[in-house]
Formats: sequence, C-alpha cells, structure tokens
Amino acid sequence: MKHLFPIRRIGRLAAAAALLLGMASAGASATELWTVASDQNFPPYNFTLKGKRTGVDTQIIEAVLKRIGVSPIHRPMSWSEVVEAVDTNQVDLAFQFIASPERMERYRMVGPFRTGETVLLTTSNRNFDIKDIADLRGYRVGTIRGFTYAPSFDNDAEIAKLAGANATTNIRRLINGRVDILIGDRQSLLYSADEDGKLERVKIVGMKVGDFPRYVAFPKQRAAKAERFEKAMNELIADGTVDRIIRSWLSE
Repeated sequence: MKHLFPIRRIGRLAAAAALLLGMASAGASATELWTVASDQNFPPYNFTLKGKRTGVDTQIIEAVLKRIGVSPIHRPMSWSEVVEAVDTNQVDLAFQFIASPERMERYRMVGPFRTGETVLLTTSNRNFDIKDIADLRGYRVGTIRGFTYAPSFDNDAEIAKLAGANATTNIRRLINGRVDILIGDRQSLLYSADEDGKLERVKIVGMKVGDFPRYVAFPKQRAAKAERFEKAMNELIADGTVDRIIRSWLSE
C-alpha cells in the first residue's frame, strides 16, 4: 500500500496535465487561420522586413482579417506560384490581382481595395518618344514573370517582353542594358530603385499606361470566406481605415 499515494498523485498530475493540454489545444483551435499568398518581393506593397511580412497591401489584408477574427498564415512565393496556388485551391486568398474577364470568371474576386498606376521606366540618360503602346515595338521591355499589365500591352505579340523575377531584378537589368524600358507599378519601380541606390539613374517615360484597380482573389471553392472578407473590407474602406494605411506608406 505504500505506493498507493504516489501512484494516485502521479495519476492526478497526469490528468491535470492532459486537461491543460486540452485547454491549450482548444484555445489554439479557437483562432481561425487562413493561408494568404502574395508575391514574395513586391515593395512597398508586400515584402519581408526583419522576418515579418509587411507593406501597404499586407497591412490592408491583415486589417480586414483582424476585423473578422482571422489570423493570416503568409505564404510568400513567386507571382506565377501565387496564381497557381489560387488556381489549384491551395490557399484561402491571394493578392493583389488586376481584374480581367478571365479572372473574374475563374476566381471570386473581392475589391477593388486600391488603384495602382502603371508606367514606363527607363534610364535617366535615354529618351523615348512613346505615345502609344504600339510605340514599344522594337524595344526590349522588362516585365515581371506572370504579371498582367494592360490588355493593349499583354496582347501585343510584336512587343519584345523579357520577364524577370521582380522589380529589383528588373531595375538592375535596365541599368545593365539588358532591357530598354520597364513596365510596372509606379510606386514599386521607384521604391525598388531607391532601395537599390539607383533612383537617380532612372526616370519615368512620359506616357502613363493607365490606372488599374487591385483585387483580392479567392478560389471559387472558398466563396463563403470571400463573402465574409468582402463585407469587412467594405467596412474598412467606408470608415477610412484602408485609405489611412495607403497614405501612411505612399504619401507624397
């Protein structure tokens, strides 16, 4: 009988430990987690700084998710992989997409939540008389692999399009003479040039390609989540939260 008390005590401790573990597990499962895909390096909209995902659009997405009680699991990847992840229903959502009839049909698109300005960029020592997209024929135009820009550009098979990994890579290709002109988001191109110490060596070409609304894409199979997200996003747009986030990053 001398072992009865220790055995019972150990049993009670084990039971208490199991209860605490169960409570911890229940607490962990109470937090809803969504997988969020985005381009791994598209500053100032989404990028990694000191091990944490940040940027204009990252903060907007996180604010919306917080509103509906969801925590994000960020999955940074190349843009081609982002598109594939949504196509194959591997993630809950991905950002930031330019709308097209095909994408509106394929995905559950939510937005727009902001508008991006697409421009042309070249080196400061070169001049181009570009008045129309067709004037880009005969030049080497740097793009980001998997990105869409404008229908007139995307569908013009006579323009030489040389795809790179991201804006920083493309800035370096431009400086090194591997492409003549870059097409892309104005803020991203200038931010990347500045971060790479090359801002004074580039300039915007006169013609603006256009202003394009940005969307969040959900796989069609996750339409219920898209509905929740859309409601919260519209609320944060209406109360000025989204605009404040944008201005905190992109104020002139």
